[in-house]
Amino acid sequence: SYAEFHPKRRGWFYFTHDSCILVKTQTRTQIKRFRDILPAYYEYVKDNPSTLLEPILGVYRMDYKGKSIYLTVCKNLFFTTHALHDRYKLKGVRSGRKASKKEKELYQGMLKDDDFKDRVLYLGGLRSKFIKQLERDTKWLSLQKLISYHVLVGIHEAKHAVSVQKDEDRRTELAMAIEEDEIFKHLELAQIRSQRDDKQGEEIYFIGITGLFQTYSTGRRMQHKFSGVFKRQDNLSVVDHEFYQQRLIRFMREHIE
Repeated sequence: SYAEFHPKRRGWFYFTHDSCILVKTQTRTQIKRFRDILPAYYEYVKDNPSTLLEPILGVYRMDYKGKSIYLTVCKNLFFTTHALHDRYKLKGVRSGRKASKKEKELYQGMLKDDDFKDRVLYLGGLRSKFIKQLERDTKWLSLQKLISYHVLVGIHEAKHAVSVQKDEDRRTELAMAIEEDEIFKHLELAQIRSQRDDKQGEEIYFIGITGLFQTYSTGRRMQHKFSGVFKRQDNLSVVDHEFYQQRLIRFMREHIE
């Protein structure tokens, strides 16, 4: 297993030994807000088997030495036998989101929107289907007044193909995780082979939406108004839930062919 502290979100990420499961610490407020939408989340995922939303398996409170620790357990969207050569966390912000050296060095370290500006995801015939699913998912998030979620994109380049772990135990673990999953199946859209000029490309994309715990609360509204004095709307990290969804979709459309 592996653990790391994320300073910006002031929380811990714990990965199981095979990286299949990810446990995240959350605040009491975040957990309370998510519990309010949990029934709707369950029904939405059940009714949308091709959803890109993060598969959340459980929400827990653990009492330890007089303190309450709040946890979410979810499937790691980057759980694969393929080596991922680049990982991105995208919010659709036009500028000011570039990964620091420290962020890049984290386990499963992520790049950000500025690092993605020259990237294109070549989905070919799957582009329309993917965009529709992304719009459907983000509109549902907007209805729940959620913001600060992001699209995770992992890219495997076949020309640099080296399996993370080639032994049979790893492949057996992957097969069992897929087979035993009752609700969150191995999603067709979560793993996409690139297509260019009607030919199969050399990249495989792993894509999903994560970070489903931040609402556009009163505090966030105040932060939005204050920040808006100094920056353009497109460059703000905190905006209202409707604009947030629209901006992210515009950004992704520009980077998908």
